[in-house]
Amino acid sequence: MSLYPAAVVLSLPANPNHCLPMNCRNPFLYFHLPLLLYLFLYDFENDSNLKQFAERLAEKNNLKIISFFDDKNRHVKAAGPIQFLKLIKGADYILSNSFHATAFSVIFEKDFFVFKRKENLNSRMKELLEGIDLTDREIEPGQAIKDMPSIDYLKVNSLLDEKMEQSRMFLKTSIL
Repeated sequence: MSLYPAAVVLSLPANPNHCLPMNCRNPFLYFHLPLLLYLFLYDFENDSNLKQFAERLAEKNNLKIISFFDDKNRHVKAAGPIQFLKLIKGADYILSNSFHATAFSVIFEKDFFVFKRKENLNSRMKELLEGIDLTDREIEPGQAIKDMPSIDYLKVNSLLDEKMEQSRMFLKTSIL
């Protein structure tokens, strides 16, 4: 019996140039996901409310759930950073309470929801969501699933470009 659920298997790539990050040459780091629609759940607090929300969202959108840190058969038991990125990149939705999952969801232009953490939303995540006008993606425990349009990444990327330019200007003026 495999350690991996049927939805997630390790395999050798036909072309090692296709693995993440660019020019990755270790074929054993390649992570193959079959063609399926899925919600990627990244919950490192083991929050039962987050899992319930994920199940409702997956059912509503007819998605499978692939998860880190879960004891059900959808659990990814052995995955590193490359596989983590690939799982985010391939997902139809991402549901998480993690800054990094949120940041990579934005980078890969994915639809996502952020579940408030038990100690509340951390400042990095709050500033990120406020800065790109996506505070409506924050979910409270027990909250009903919202019918939301896909994220407008033209707008988000424009806001990100403005923030990056502000950062460049800050660095130029600080260094000189």
